[in-house]
Amino acid sequence: MPIHNKLVRDKIAAILEEKQLSYTTKKLQNHTYKQELLKKLKEECREYRATDNNEEAAEELADILEVDLA
Repeated sequence: MPIHNKLVRDKIAAILEEKQLSYTTKKLQNHTYKQELLKKLKEECREYRATDNNEEAAEELADILEVDLA
């Protein structure tokens, strides 16, 4: 099973449960959470820069906004 140590959206756990996939979660302390949130923001910005069309760009910009509002 692959290991992904990163922040995920709330609905990801429900999606994994629906697909009967195994996962674990961990609640982070404020300092660690802020570090991981910055990593997630950088990831979303990289994905935005890699888009090829306006539809993909809009989706990635929405992801950036969601991270920013977290």
